[in-house]
Amino acid sequence: MTQGLVVGRFQIVGNQHVDMLEQIVDYHRCVQPLSLLNIGIGIANQVDGRNPFSGTECLEMIRPVADEYAGIIGVPTRYRLIPDINDSHHYAAHVAEHFAFADEPVVVFGENEYLLGCFRNKPQYSVVKVKERLGQHSTDLRKLYGAGADISGRIPESVQAFLERDGTRKRVAFLLSYDQSREAEIACPS
Repeated sequence: MTQGLVVGRFQIVGNQHVDMLEQIVDYHRCVQPLSLLNIGIGIANQVDGRNPFSGTECLEMIRPVADEYAGIIGVPTRYRLIPDINDSHHYAAHVAEHFAFADEPVVVFGENEYLLGCFRNKPQYSVVKVKERLGQHSTDLRKLYGAGADISGRIPESVQAFLERDGTRKRVAFLLSYDQSREAEIACPS
């Protein structure tokens, strides 16, 4: 059987991630059954405005959502934190090492061309480009959330509960403003 693989940062899991999982369910039912769904959390080595949540926090946001959709098709899920290596030529092997893939075929799902390119033309992998149907991105969700906007209609309920924790919005707002002030310093040195 074939395994499925999704690698993302998941820096606020939103309805776009739900839509991707729905497309994976359709793939499983209509194209090729999957035996396992692997979710890799591609984490940066530091928490900052682009990555205000740790890998463990991102895992906490994506797990209930991915488990629900894997349950719909009756396959188990497996999660791994994947440290950044910034090496597109070796990234597929890096991910495979973290998941301990055997010789079983793996279908990589995603919409990010850079990530998909890391797996294209590599033995054992096939790539499925997920359709971006919602026009929603985690970057926009982080900015809205950090600015105090209500994003509850754009995220799963489990993520809403995660974001309602004390201090979470304040931390995201601080990290976003800190990164913006650093960008301004770099652009206009005094």
